[in-house]
Amino acid sequence: MNMHDLNSFIGKENDDLEKELGFTHYIELKDRLSSGRDQDHDAVIKSLIEFAFGQQLKIVKTDDGVIAEIFDMQLKDIISNLELLKNKRGVFWEEETEMCFALLGDNFFSYVFPNMIMFSADEENTNRMSDLLQKHNLDHFGPETIGKYEHTDVEHKKIKLGKNEPCYCGSGMKYKKCCLNKDIEKYGHAIKI
Repeated sequence: MNMHDLNSFIGKENDDLEKELGFTHYIELKDRLSSGRDQDHDAVIKSLIEFAFGQQLKIVKTDDGVIAEIFDMQLKDIISNLELLKNKRGVFWEEETEMCFALLGDNFFSYVFPNMIMFSADEENTNRMSDLLQKHNLDHFGPETIGKYEHTDVEHKKIKLGKNEPCYCGSGMKYKKCCLNKDIEKYGHAIKI
């Protein structure tokens, strides 16, 4: 997909981009609460770069899940900024918690955070990424089918609640600031609604 086509996603949710590109499965690294340890940021980045090797990469900046900007960056600068993310520095770090950065490759989409990625692709490529994460001793959930693409019957579909969505408990706060950690501790992952 060329840059002009990608720019048509600006103002839309990242889910729209994943669906349009055929990314039907996801992997999420376990956080400290669910794995009992911090993930090795260097191993996370090594796995992601190993998977993306040779691909044309774009940076996708989202604001509360809505695509705000898509831009190019040289691979050496991507790697450098991914490494800086470990110390909450660099282009990919924003204090504003609704701003997130993702890498978009030829066959994957992945949010990147310190010690964490949320990765989506088709089934074959999520399995490939799962193998790389296991190789680098990284605990993760999945690969799983993205729930919202499984069913067309709206009454029966279950989707993973996004971290920036309003919490299901009705508090008015975002899920990540309300019940997410409790659900991860109780169920080992974000809940599906």
